[in-house]
Amino acid sequence: MPFTFAHPAIILPLYKKPHLFSMTALIIDSMALDFEYFLIMEVKSALSHSLAGIFLFDLPMTLVIAYIFHFIIR
Repeated sequence: MPFTFAHPAIILPLYKKPHLFSMTALIIDSMALDFEYFLIMEVKSALSHSLAGIFLFDLPMTLVIAYIFHFIIR
């Protein structure tokens, strides 16, 4: 299983310019590639690590989780 929570480390340099980027979206999107592993409970990717998966899986998953975080959890 990949170490998904290490992915936001690449986003940390962008933290100095929060007015340019949504940190919530960047952090969630950096981990969205691996959400498929947690949903199907297998270490093989059928969709999320492909070009089509960016638009069909990663982007919708990021939007849903960001919405849940901002309007339900927070």
